Amino acid sequence: MGVAALAGALALLIDDGLPLGPPGWALLAGAHVPLVWRRSRPLLVLCAVAACVTPYHVLDYNHAVPIPATLLALYTVAATGTVRRSLLTAVVVLGPTLIINSFTNPDGALELLRISGWVIAVLFFGVDAQPTASTSPPSSSRPTGPNGPRRRRGAGSPRSGCGSPATCTTCSRTASP
Repeated sequence: MGVAALAGALALLIDDGLPLGPPGWALLAGAHVPLVWRRSRPLLVLCAVAACVTPYHVLDYNHAVPIPATLLALYTVAATGTVRRSLLTAVVVLGPTLIINSFTNPDGALELLRISGWVIAVLFFGVDAQPTASTSPPSSSRPTGPNGPRRRRGAGSPRSGCGSPATCTTCSRTASP
């Protein structure tokens, strides 16, 4: 999994915050394991990632390391759901984050703006990646058979007034071209 490898590389290369100990590595692994199910259960995966990332940040480990996993979970929620769900996700994710950070770090307003901008940008890209009516085939399109599209009865060769092919001896009509 590429995101977990990226997180491992960031943990080893970037020195910001406390060095990762066993609890930090366990929380980091716990944030990446649920990503396997992100397409089938995007909201549940986002909650699982947040449940591991929140104590990771509270313990003041390297703050940049779990961000790719969090952004991937947010993107998946936006790309697989409705616009309304994406907006609600933004409120639920950013609301507590902004409130908690404003009390714990009142001087970090610029960093709060940066965090909010990344979250909103990822959600926007996720919504933008959704298929639209112009790019997806209509749901009412009929499948075609091996000989091309199906024809309705009577739409083939010319028929006489009673429906029989060509000339009918009963009604004495000839087929109209």
